[in-house]
Amino acid sequence: MDPRILSGLLLIVGPIVTITFSFLIFPEDPSNINSTLKELSINPALIGTAAIMSSFGFILSVCGFYIIKDKMRDGLGENYANISMLFLIISIPAKLVELGLISVAADTSAISFNTADKTAEILWIASQGVGTISTIIFSIGIFIFGIGILFQKNYTFIIPFLLITTGISGVLVPATIGYDSSNMLIIYILYSITAIITGICTIFNSKYQ
Repeated sequence: MDPRILSGLLLIVGPIVTITFSFLIFPEDPSNINSTLKELSINPALIGTAAIMSSFGFILSVCGFYIIKDKMRDGLGENYANISMLFLIISIPAKLVELGLISVAADTSAISFNTADKTAEILWIASQGVGTISTIIFSIGIFIFGIGILFQKNYTFIIPFLLITTGISGVLVPATIGYDSSNMLIIYILYSITAIITGICTIFNSKYQ
């Protein structure tokens, strides 16, 4: 398949899969641990499946950016793209750990029949800590990638603008308001929209190089 088409499809399908299944995981009030664990314990099998699918979609997205990075070789944005991929790739295992902890927290809470169970509570708190780190690392990667595309000039200006804006937002919100804020859902949606638009523009981009 043409790398342009493949990378575009990955950036469209990946975020759609991730955001769709993330809605099943994202609690009504992430800052309220007891209510969160109660929600997760209702159907831990579904939470586990959603965690796996969200991870799969996340990896697809990173692969999409990786293919675009390869097409920026010898351009003005090459070094930025290479640096950004380090951040994006490093964020993958952190995201897997986060979702794994959430899945185990759901199972533990369901088994104990007690939403105040300390083990499940610790697992949830740990997942939020890891999630904060993975999100900030990923967002820094998206920000740098946007800078690379800006210098490469291989996309319309809207793409680097969206990537840079999303990257900055993805760092500031968890670092200031907190990863357990319901506002994080806005960041997830913003990233999904940015990635999907980037994917669509990639498929129809005559300057893809």
